[in-house]
Amino acid sequence: MKVRLIRDMRIRNSHYDPLKEKRCKQQGLPYPEPKYVWVHAGHELDHEKSWKLIYMGVAEPADAEAEAHVEANGFDQSKFSKAIWHYTRAEKGIVPEDFEHYKAGLMDGYDAEGNPTLNGKPVTLPEDDDYEEF
Repeated sequence: MKVRLIRDMRIRNSHYDPLKEKRCKQQGLPYPEPKYVWVHAGHELDHEKSWKLIYMGVAEPADAEAEAHVEANGFDQSKFSKAIWHYTRAEKGIVPEDFEHYKAGLMDGYDAEGNPTLNGKPVTLPEDDDYEEF
C-alpha cells in the first residue's frame, strides 16, 4: 500500500539497525545510519501499515489499494481535513486549555517562553469567562 506525504516529517530510517549500532559502539566505531531521517512532502512510502499516515492527516493515498482502504472505512474528505487540522494543532503543541482560542483563530502557537502568539507576535487571550455562553 502506497501513500504520499503531504508535509515534511521525520520518520524512522529503514536502514537503521539497533543491533549493528550496538556492535559498532562496543567496538568503538561510529554507526553510519541515523535512527531517524527527514523526508519531504511528495515522498511516497510503501508499507502494509502506511494507511495509518492517512488517518493521521500527514499523507494521502498514492495507489488503488490505499484508496480502496480509505473508501472502505468511510474516511471521506471532511474527515481527512479534520485529521490534517488536528495534526497541525498537535504539531504546534497547542495545549487543551487553548484549543478554543486556536479554533477561533485568536492564536496559532507559542513563543519560546510558552506565551501565545498569532503570526509570530505576542497576543493576550481573553479569559474563559469572557466568552458568551450559547
